[in-house]
Amino acid sequence: MGRSRLPDAPDAPDAAQGAAPCERLRRRRDFEALTRGRAAARPVRHRLLTLRSRPNGLEQCRVGFAVGRPVGGAVVRNRVKRRLREIVRALPLAAGNDIVIAARPASRGASFEELHDALASCARRAGLAGQATGGGR
Repeated sequence: MGRSRLPDAPDAPDAAQGAAPCERLRRRRDFEALTRGRAAARPVRHRLLTLRSRPNGLEQCRVGFAVGRPVGGAVVRNRVKRRLREIVRALPLAAGNDIVIAARPASRGASFEELHDALASCARRAGLAGQATGGGR
């Protein structure tokens, strides 16, 4: 008896599914550049999340996630982060931007679809929506 195997995931994104994937913002100074000081990005707020962005001069976008304790315990925060990462993977975002997505406490009980709609709305309002392609949702 063999083990059941899941199909292998593709190594690279298919050209028909949209632009190159966004890299992750990881360093504190990259986050602070978007949230503090005179060059801070103007926030786009939604009931579930806040999005900040600014041009980065690179050919790809970089995305960071901020999910603090008011959202919930570690399990809840990690679930929200996983959902947001998957949504960013599916959305066509304009290249050349640094983006920080901060989950608000209301995101704790939000469904995947509600988070998707909130992030898509914020991306449109911030002018980050890339070309619509066949990929994603």
